[in-house]
Amino acid sequence: MLVLRLHSMLTSRMKRRRPRRRGIRPISKATPEYQLREVSPAENLTPSAYYGSLSPLGKMAVDRIRAQKRQGTRPRPSTTAILAGPPPSPDKRAELLDAIAALVDENLTGRSDMCLQFAELLARALRCRGHRARARGGWVNYPRGSGAEFRWKHTWVEVDNITLIDGNADSMAENPAVPADVRPAPYWGPIAEVPNDRSVPFGEGIPPPTREAAHVDVERWWNRLEAWLQALER
Repeated sequence: MLVLRLHSMLTSRMKRRRPRRRGIRPISKATPEYQLREVSPAENLTPSAYYGSLSPLGKMAVDRIRAQKRQGTRPRPSTTAILAGPPPSPDKRAELLDAIAALVDENLTGRSDMCLQFAELLARALRCRGHRARARGGWVNYPRGSGAEFRWKHTWVEVDNITLIDGNADSMAENPAVPADVRPAPYWGPIAEVPNDRSVPFGEGIPPPTREAAHVDVERWWNRLEAWLQALER
């Protein structure tokens, strides 16, 4: 396939130019590194077929994302995340957000349409640590400078009935359907302190729909995230 040939050529070039394989780097020592594995946003299309169906602008966006992955410069939630409320001890919220972001970013078009998988992985990780965490979905409203609101179908995590985690919000900047004046930062904290740049229906969301393709990827990514969590506790 085209993507596999492209990956093969790029990998061979990186090996010749960089013997230590610096092209694909971990975000941090505690975060799973970006992999060349790619996931198609469409359940019925392979990554190469999906790439071939994109417009020239769409292909340019994917090429930019691929280049960032190889350079280790993909956006991380921790860069702009708002971590509110009393911090847990130890406070690993930023590291956990980045670890999950690195996994779901294997999606061909990045994280911007992976909020469901992001939230499912985060909720499962928190449940493993004894929290009552659940992924919830619904329509979130974002005020705009014009006075109007932008509505976005989104998925977030609710913890212990008092904490909201909107961990993948920064990826909206990469989605062409999102207006340029809607740029929420990731948020993790009490529902009472949620920034006024979004209106999340906390406690009113519904369980995200189960899609076979999404479920398969969540399970596959969970094995790697679980290993990361275990290493973190050592």
